[in-house]
Amino acid sequence: GSIGSLVESDKLAFRVDFDGAAMPVTSRMYWRGLTLSSFDGRTWRPRGNQPEWLQRQEAARAQAGTLREWRYTVTLEPTQRPWLFALAVPYSDERAVGHVYDQSLRAPAPVKTLTRYRVTSVEGMPRDPELPAWLRDDNLQLPDDAAPRARQWALQERAELPSDEAYAARVLQWFAEDGFSYTLSP
Repeated sequence: GSIGSLVESDKLAFRVDFDGAAMPVTSRMYWRGLTLSSFDGRTWRPRGNQPEWLQRQEAARAQAGTLREWRYTVTLEPTQRPWLFALAVPYSDERAVGHVYDQSLRAPAPVKTLTRYRVTSVEGMPRDPELPAWLRDDNLQLPDDAAPRARQWALQERAELPSDEAYAARVLQWFAEDGFSYTLSP
């Protein structure tokens, strides 16, 4: 089904048991499962099928203890998809839990039965200071025939600004101030 149908469902998706009494405040509980970052001009999809298992996991592990961390067990209902849900910057010592570069977790195969896995999430861990070239190239791709008005606006805005940083700040300001809203029925 569609993402919108999933979001509107009142069916149980997963349960979480935090270790001890401490847990993040509700406003900090953004559960990441699937990240869509590849756009073909009409549809957003996950970036390829090449999860980089354990790459960020080692960095998160090195930060553990210096930043706030949450330890918890997720009990996931069958989804028929390999996506595993976790809070920001997760890692897991379980062999059946893979870590993808976008800070999400994956199972080695679609989840077809009730599944439990342990996770530690490191809150406030900074992203990589330098974006890898392969990720930068991947995220700068835009099909030639996609959104001609958006492309024209972007080129015009970038031409008026002195740096990529100033352009990024302008785009973020535009999103923050121009009345964008989220909808399940685009």
